Amino acid sequence: REILLETIGGLSFSLENADVSGIQKDMELLKVTIEFEKDKVQFFKMLRPFVEDREAQDDLERIIAEEQKHARQLQLCIREELNR
Repeated sequence: REILLETIGGLSFSLENADVSGIQKDMELLKVTIEFEKDKVQFFKMLRPFVEDREAQDDLERIIAEEQKHARQLQLCIREELNR
Protein backbone atom coordinates (compact mmCIF):
# COMPACT_ATOMS: atom_id res chain seq x y z
CA ARG A 1 0.00 0.00 0.00
CA GLU A 2 2.80 2.44 0.91
CA ILE A 3 4.68 1.77 -2.32
CA LEU A 4 1.54 2.32 -4.37
CA LEU A 5 0.76 5.55 -2.54
CA GLU A 6 4.31 6.81 -3.01
CA THR A 7 4.23 5.97 -6.69
CA ILE A 8 0.84 7.39 -7.61
CA GLY A 9 0.49 9.99 -4.89
CA GLY A 10 1.41 12.85 -7.22
CA LEU A 11 -0.89 11.82 -10.02
CA SER A 12 -4.30 13.37 -10.50
CA PHE A 13 -6.97 10.92 -11.56
CA SER A 14 -9.71 13.49 -11.61
CA LEU A 15 -10.32 16.84 -13.21
CA GLU A 16 -12.02 17.87 -9.96
CA ASN A 17 -9.03 19.98 -8.89
CA ALA A 18 -8.42 21.43 -12.34
CA ASP A 19 -9.73 24.95 -12.77
CA VAL A 20 -11.20 24.36 -16.20
CA SER A 21 -13.51 27.35 -15.82
CA GLY A 22 -10.45 29.60 -16.09
CA ILE A 23 -9.25 28.02 -19.31
CA GLN A 24 -9.82 30.47 -22.12
CA LYS A 25 -8.42 28.57 -25.05
CA ASP A 26 -9.33 25.21 -26.53
CA MET A 27 -5.63 24.38 -26.76
CA GLU A 28 -5.15 24.76 -23.01
CA LEU A 29 -8.13 22.52 -22.32
CA LEU A 30 -6.76 19.89 -24.69
CA LYS A 31 -3.41 19.94 -22.90
CA VAL A 32 -5.05 19.52 -19.48
CA THR A 33 -7.13 16.67 -20.81
CA ILE A 34 -4.09 14.93 -22.32
CA GLU A 35 -2.33 15.04 -18.96
CA PHE A 36 -5.45 13.58 -17.35
CA GLU A 37 -5.42 10.71 -19.86
CA LYS A 38 -1.71 10.10 -19.22
CA ASP A 39 -2.31 10.01 -15.47
CA LYS A 40 -5.01 7.39 -15.97
CA VAL A 41 -2.66 5.28 -18.09
CA GLN A 42 -0.02 5.49 -15.38
CA PHE A 43 -2.55 4.48 -12.73
CA PHE A 44 -3.70 1.42 -14.64
CA LYS A 45 -0.12 0.42 -15.36
CA MET A 46 0.59 0.60 -11.63
CA LEU A 47 -2.22 -1.90 -11.05
CA ARG A 48 -0.63 -4.54 -13.29
CA PRO A 49 1.42 -6.30 -10.59
CA PHE A 50 -1.62 -6.60 -8.34
CA VAL A 51 -3.93 -8.21 -10.91
CA GLU A 52 -3.50 -11.96 -10.98
CA ASP A 53 -6.57 -13.10 -12.91
CA ARG A 54 -5.76 -13.53 -16.63
CA GLU A 55 -9.13 -12.19 -17.79
CA ALA A 56 -8.77 -9.14 -15.54
CA GLN A 57 -5.22 -8.61 -16.88
CA ASP A 58 -6.58 -8.65 -20.42
CA ASP A 59 -9.28 -6.15 -19.45
CA LEU A 60 -6.66 -3.94 -17.84
CA GLU A 61 -4.55 -3.98 -21.01
CA ARG A 62 -7.58 -3.02 -23.08
CA ILE A 63 -8.28 -0.12 -20.72
CA ILE A 64 -4.66 1.06 -20.96
CA ALA A 65 -4.76 0.86 -24.75
CA GLU A 66 -8.01 2.83 -24.85
CA GLU A 67 -6.66 5.59 -22.59
CA GLN A 68 -3.50 5.81 -24.69
CA LYS A 69 -5.70 6.09 -27.78
CA HIS A 70 -7.57 8.98 -26.15
CA ALA A 71 -4.30 10.82 -25.49
CA ARG A 72 -3.14 10.27 -29.09
CA GLN A 73 -6.45 11.55 -30.45
CA LEU A 74 -6.20 14.68 -28.32
CA GLN A 75 -2.60 15.23 -29.44
CA LEU A 76 -3.80 14.93 -33.03
CA CYS A 77 -6.39 17.63 -32.34
CA ILE A 78 -3.61 19.91 -31.11
CA ARG A 79 -1.46 19.23 -34.19
CA GLU A 80 -4.40 19.89 -36.49
CA GLU A 81 -5.17 23.12 -34.68
CA LEU A 82 -1.55 24.27 -34.94
CA ASN A 83 -1.51 23.54 -38.68
CA ARG A 84 -4.52 25.77 -39.38
